[in-house]
Amino acid sequence: MEYMVAHKLSPGTEPTLFVHPPALRFNITPPPVNFVGRRAELAELLSNFDRGVLITSAAGDLGEGATALARQLAAELAHDFPDGCLEIDLRGGMPDFVTPLLPAEAQRRLLRPFHPDALLPEEPGELDRLYRETFSNLKVLLLLDNVASATQLRRLLPRQPSAAIVTARTEFPVSAKLYSLNLHKLRTEDARALLLQLAPECARMPQRLLAKLLQRFGSSPLALRLVGALLRDSGARTPRSLLSRYNVIKRRLTALRTFDANLAVTIALELAYEAMPAEQRSFFEALAVFPAPFTRLAAMAVWNVDAGTADALLVGFVRSNLVMYVPETELYALHDMVSFYAQELMLGQPERTRLVMARYAYYVLAEAARAGDLYNARGPYRDEGIWRFNAIWPHLWAAWLRMSGADPSWPHPGNVDRWLCDVVLRVFPMFSRVLPMTEQMIILERVLESAQRLDRQAEATTLYFMGQIYTAQEEHAQALRCYQQYLKIVYELHDRRAEAEAMMHIGGACGALGDVKRAQESWRHALALFKMIGDPRAAQLRAWLEALERKLTR
Repeated sequence: MEYMVAHKLSPGTEPTLFVHPPALRFNITPPPVNFVGRRAELAELLSNFDRGVLITSAAGDLGEGATALARQLAAELAHDFPDGCLEIDLRGGMPDFVTPLLPAEAQRRLLRPFHPDALLPEEPGELDRLYRETFSNLKVLLLLDNVASATQLRRLLPRQPSAAIVTARTEFPVSAKLYSLNLHKLRTEDARALLLQLAPECARMPQRLLAKLLQRFGSSPLALRLVGALLRDSGARTPRSLLSRYNVIKRRLTALRTFDANLAVTIALELAYEAMPAEQRSFFEALAVFPAPFTRLAAMAVWNVDAGTADALLVGFVRSNLVMYVPETELYALHDMVSFYAQELMLGQPERTRLVMARYAYYVLAEAARAGDLYNARGPYRDEGIWRFNAIWPHLWAAWLRMSGADPSWPHPGNVDRWLCDVVLRVFPMFSRVLPMTEQMIILERVLESAQRLDRQAEATTLYFMGQIYTAQEEHAQALRCYQQYLKIVYELHDRRAEAEAMMHIGGACGALGDVKRAQESWRHALALFKMIGDPRAAQLRAWLEALERKLTR
């Protein structure tokens, strides 16, 4: 067993290949097709763009259009950055149950497209150095969305000739390297243009009624998109009924809680949910399980429906502006506020949440395993495997946090132990591509608890990986302990190849600890087993033994 084990392609893998895999270094989501307004702000940002810009919300609210403006700016600048245009959500300025990305984790995600086969540095200082060198030697545009703090941002700002577009909910002190723009609510004429583009029939309504709609919803592009979809589909709501419901919902929301979210967007979401056919509501709520863009296949798995049903549901949600669709990548996504709204509805139904979470977790695990198969197949499949794993990683990490209990806001589905064991048996080698060894060890220690209750093979595999990490960290006594436990289990399982591997690694650990005689005995045992089963590693082990014996006879 090798730490980065080689796999053959699983049955059914090859037919699912993309004809043209999306470029690894270009992942910024295009701006909305009906992007309207913000022309003065866009011109100001373009004329002052050097090292980059910081776009903040004057109201401190989600749904004000900062990300859409940032993506429009990125589209205008993309031709100036031939080496890459990357977007990352840093999860800052969110509700308390959302944890911002640590700077090191964000650095790793941004570095991975440029170092797809490298083991990234463990030590923070070395990681910082690689980050600086990478982006100072390339011309890359980074869209750092939802920055949490100046501390987080300082670790992520690239050096020239690269540059950054940064969004944040609130202003904070930054260096003079970034031009800062405080984004105010949409101008009335821009809000009107957006609403008329979404629902042209609004041009025929009385101007006083149109003015009231813009007064209630015009501060937020997201609220306008939701309301515009309702007005376009005239059977959903009339303008007067929308305004009437606005007042009712506003009184209810403000009576229930101290409101710190974007009130216009929240009311628009309530209106969209009310207009939704009752049989579709559970499907919409289930989308809260996705923390990042997702595919149609992912929706099919979570909903447990066929392709036709999933297409019909997704088309309806996209038409309602509850879900965004990016044709270039064939991915769907939820705006943060839509996701939080759906999550609040979803988590109020614990049993259904457990069912949806289980479907999600097993789908994500299968896709990560498929990515690993493709990556290890090399050749024309390698880039496809890298892209797939990069795309599935935010989902795999979210599933891990929820299933392992690290994210207590989501109820556990049944049989969590089985899923945790499958992580080690099916995909753990890919974790070494994205996580430092300290975090890998935390995962393995948690899996070991489940494996000891459920699955001896998973327990052995977990101990093996722990031994590999301890060896890499030069903690040879700990590595020896893991390999000895691993040996005991694989011996009971009558796995001769694994037994030989265990003896080989025990010999290495003993040698590192100065017990040369035991190292020699272990390697001899391993050599005999490798020769018996015809393993080609016998030749290498024989060379090691001969070198060791020559050293002993001097």
